[in-house]
Amino acid sequence: MKSGNGLKPIRQSEIPEWVNVALRAHRSATRKKRAELRRLGLPMIIWENNKVRAIPA
Repeated sequence: MKSGNGLKPIRQSEIPEWVNVALRAHRSATRKKRAELRRLGLPMIIWENNKVRAIPA
């Protein structure tokens, strides 16, 4: 399966363990940040299609 950017996905077995640790840490931090923004009633600021967007957290 090819994605739209011409890159092939990497098999889970080929990904080093440190990458999985980093991915888990990133997901956890994102989840905590979204919860904090929701609690404060603020939007999440993201970069998408070369533009800055504010989306509801």
